Amino acid sequence: MSFQEFFEACRRGDVEKIKNYITNKKNKKPRTPLNFLRPATPSSGWLASSKDPSTHYTPLHYAALHGHHQACKILLGSDKLLSSARDRRGCVPLHLASWNGHFEAVKLLLETDPNIVDAVNNAQESPLHLAAQHGHDRLVRVLLEVVDSVI
Repeated sequence: MSFQEFFEACRRGDVEKIKNYITNKKNKKPRTPLNFLRPATPSSGWLASSKDPSTHYTPLHYAALHGHHQACKILLGSDKLLSSARDRRGCVPLHLASWNGHFEAVKLLLETDPNIVDAVNNAQESPLHLAAQHGHDRLVRVLLEVVDSVI
């Protein structure tokens, strides 16, 4: 599967294709004697550094944007640094999920890294700003609770 096909699977929330891509990447690592002693998972940051050239979205940005909770969970399990990766506009995946009102994706992202609740994009907007601007009252309450606990 090409990287573009992987991005498309993340956009669609195709969990099986996402799992297959990640598994194949893990298995393609050469198994030298030294590598045999290391875990068979790619190093942290391997997905966070993989970005769409036009938007700088990571696979998690696409999954969060479209509210694919299970896809987000799989991606975060493969690379925790994805939660803090920024796109061309300075948005982390939490910005996109908050903007679109994807409650389950927002909860998962906050459970993974509560500190990203304070992230601001290039326009100085936090996920809380975006949720409020788009009328996602339930998300606003959740984000405010996390802001209070992080402070």
